[in-house]
Amino acid sequence: MDKIYTISDITQLIKIRLESMGTFTLEGEISEIKYHGSGHLYFTLKDEGAVLPCVMWRTYTRSLTFRPEVGNHVVASGCLSVYPPHGRYQMSVDSMQPAGVGNLYEQFEALKKQLLKEGLFDEDHKKPIPLYPRNLAIISSETAAGLQDAERIFLQYAPHVNRWLIPARMQGQGTAESVIQALKRVLLMKNVDLVLIIRGGGSIEDLWEFNREILARTVYNYPIPVISGIGHETDFTILDFVADYRASTPTNAAEIACRGWKEIILYLNQAEARLTGAAENILRQAEARLKYLSHRYTTRLPGAAINRYTEKIDGLIHRLNHEVNRAFTELNHHWEHLDTTLRLTHPREVMKKGYAVIKGPDGKAYTSKNDAHPGDRFTVMMHDGDFRGEVLNSE
Repeated sequence: MDKIYTISDITQLIKIRLESMGTFTLEGEISEIKYHGSGHLYFTLKDEGAVLPCVMWRTYTRSLTFRPEVGNHVVASGCLSVYPPHGRYQMSVDSMQPAGVGNLYEQFEALKKQLLKEGLFDEDHKKPIPLYPRNLAIISSETAAGLQDAERIFLQYAPHVNRWLIPARMQGQGTAESVIQALKRVLLMKNVDLVLIIRGGGSIEDLWEFNREILARTVYNYPIPVISGIGHETDFTILDFVADYRASTPTNAAEIACRGWKEIILYLNQAEARLTGAAENILRQAEARLKYLSHRYTTRLPGAAINRYTEKIDGLIHRLNHEVNRAFTELNHHWEHLDTTLRLTHPREVMKKGYAVIKGPDGKAYTSKNDAHPGDRFTVMMHDGDFRGEVLNSE
């Protein structure tokens, strides 16, 4: 008679067989997903003919580079496990990425290796980042995440620096070409010291255009220093490797760009604080000294002496005020006299007494009859106007 197995026996045999398969990789679509408060991730993968329950423990979810959602096509690696109480098998996933990402990583590594071999990443080729830039070109999208964060840094530490936003696509097909066109526009501007290329984080697909070879070679040959601030600290693109400086975030890119100005502002703030403290200390010491002397002399001088000195001081103050007022009065009289003298000696005032000034054709006044020649046109200036005539003869 054939051996009769219990349900537990059969389940255990299945468990041993499935779990002995080891690690494998499969591709499918997420049809259900649940984020547990503990950090574990429960989801179901499906294709045209089957579904497979999956679990990803918190230890592994921390390494995810994207947020899985229903409808995502993913590539998952892990092993099968069986839960006997429910007679249910599932896949324990230890790594997962969007479908197609593996091929992108291969392309990334291949291009990185090629450009590294050609020397495009060499430190000797990188241009120094100016310590005190005055004119910055920022290549980004007006809606790019991180742009406002960078702007706050500039307003805090380098508000006087000229900044121009050169709009460009920051995601999707054509981004590399758009950034290249923006770089060309910068070259038409005058006196740009530094260029920043910035945008917020994203998946490898979101940032893929910054891995384009055409963009890498453009930045490598660019005459102006370039800082790349693409994504988060863990995001790396080919652009980061060829740029003159790779910033971990857009905010960090702004900090690097204005680091020199920041040091000056911090130094000035510290100097101001030291000067203010020193001035306050001097005032406190002077105030204490004054109080001491006031108390000392008040207690030592008899009342009559104090009154005498007080009266003497009042007299000096009264005398000083009198002398100042007298000096101002004399000065005012002097200016009035000068004004009257100038008005009375003005040529027009003198002409009222019957005098006139005769000017020759060259505009110069005749001072002798020998200055006039027959045929000369002359002008006679009188106190109430001028008239012209002609010299008939000179005797």
